[in-house]
Amino acid sequence: MCKRQPTKMCIMHRYENEGFDNAHGDMMICAGDVFVDGNTNITYQVKGKLGNGVYGQVVEALVSLPMGLSKNSECKEERKESEKTVAIKIIRNRSNFNTQAMKEIEHLMLLSHVSRCVHNFATVIPLLSWFVCQNHFMLVFPKLSRNLHEVIKGNHHMGLPVELVQQITQQMVFSLLLLQQCRVVHCDLKPENILLDNELLGNRNNNSNNNNNNSGNGNVACTRNKISVIDLGSSFTTQQLEQQRQMIGYAVGIDRLYIQSRHYRAPEVMLAMKRPLTHAIDIWSVGCIVAELLLGIPLFPGINELQLLHRFTNLLGGCSNELLKESHNASVYYKMQDDAMQLKSFAEFNEEFQIANGTTVMKEYCPGKNLNEMIVNKRIKDLGRCQSSHLTMAATPALQKQQNCQLIMAKIAMEMPLLQKAINFIQCCLKWDPTQRSTPQHLFLHSFIGGILQFAFFFFCFSAKGINTFFFFNRFYVTAFQTTQKEDRNDINEGDDDDDDRTSNCESQVNESEDKKISNAYMQTPIQNKIKSKIKIKINEKHRSEPRSATKSVQEEGEWGAIPSLPSPSLRILTP
Repeated sequence: MCKRQPTKMCIMHRYENEGFDNAHGDMMICAGDVFVDGNTNITYQVKGKLGNGVYGQVVEALVSLPMGLSKNSECKEERKESEKTVAIKIIRNRSNFNTQAMKEIEHLMLLSHVSRCVHNFATVIPLLSWFVCQNHFMLVFPKLSRNLHEVIKGNHHMGLPVELVQQITQQMVFSLLLLQQCRVVHCDLKPENILLDNELLGNRNNNSNNNNNNSGNGNVACTRNKISVIDLGSSFTTQQLEQQRQMIGYAVGIDRLYIQSRHYRAPEVMLAMKRPLTHAIDIWSVGCIVAELLLGIPLFPGINELQLLHRFTNLLGGCSNELLKESHNASVYYKMQDDAMQLKSFAEFNEEFQIANGTTVMKEYCPGKNLNEMIVNKRIKDLGRCQSSHLTMAATPALQKQQNCQLIMAKIAMEMPLLQKAINFIQCCLKWDPTQRSTPQHLFLHSFIGGILQFAFFFFCFSAKGINTFFFFNRFYVTAFQTTQKEDRNDINEGDDDDDDRTSNCESQVNESEDKKISNAYMQTPIQNKIKSKIKIKINEKHRSEPRSATKSVQEEGEWGAIPSLPSPSLRILTP
């Protein structure tokens, strides 16, 4: 029994889910609570809270295997994991969030199957387990380190070293390849949803002896770090995305498919294009993320979509009339002037929609006529801030200023070749027309990515574990080059009709209809059907939650707040 006082959000007079939930559908949990997976009898003891969101909350928990399993000699790996901490995502007890959780489980299981042979390059967080406890979906993930937003904030919103941005970008491109192979669109890529596997990247280097390891801006050490893309709760398959888009109907200015966070939202989502939404919206988000890592602040900040469209126009030029004709709500943000569509001013927009105290001036955070000038100017400014904290003893202030300028220009000159490649990479991702953006296949071969992923391609082609990934990588590799090369793969995998179809001869121009048939065939394999059936069986077999003991009142348990450090917390076991 927890003796913590209830918070203001705690239910005092009305019980939901037999007293386990608050008014918002979140499970009320305290440090020391224990969750039991009814299928495996594995227990998870809550240690603390990691975060929360619209979906629910995330807690840190200690894994404990059952006695019989822990003594089994065949379960050495499980015993190693038995005393590790994990992160449990507890979904709100609402029908729409339950549906979303089932979709996330399905997509994660599908991605884990595709990336099983390339675990060293699997950049999407693995789903360790999942179960239903007290009518709440609980998704178990490995506990990782901080997200990229926290790293940028910890670096005082200065740009990260360009070598470090390159490493992160390489892994983000690999995640795009995996998502595209499974025909899954993430729909919510942002720095908050990209986690690091350790704390090394975010540690500020205070040791003067290690200053040589730092490159670029700030004091972030340039070390090798693995990232994991998380939060597939908003993801859709390409087929589901088109169904959702058609269901809404796009009433002008009112209804549209609300996906992606505002700063990373693609133009076709804002303008409600009539064309189907594809993986190109994730490509746009990746371009925004890479730019933010270099700048230290969002590339397209804004409090509403009109501001974002103004920033798009200032940086990328205006949207073509052909694209605007395909938009359902272009009239909300654009007006006809001189036979061309022009963006409305903030005053016109506020007057038309009767917005009181609306924004009339857009602040410029990174002045610059184009993307190249904006990023270079910001990095020079950041280097100046960083250099001012390492002043040397100079005869006069003028000489000190001259020395600082020389050091800054020398550092910029050193990183400029790689920085120009990064800027070109961003430009390939940020195009008004989604069909003109680079595909994951072409980003895979971009000069900014370097040779690491291409090395991975050759390595896994001849690796015993990665033998099945030959077809996966070869499809992207050959498609990107659009070669006429023919390869015989009968010795690698005989009798596999699906793989033979996916690795058929590539002609100079890739046949889109044939590629679509291949993808559809992949999505209709027994793997996909098996995953769906497992989810349904597991949900149907879950036990009904038993009534809570009368001695455990809601007033005593309360709701999440700052979890106190309890010297010996009492256990409250929650079973399915």
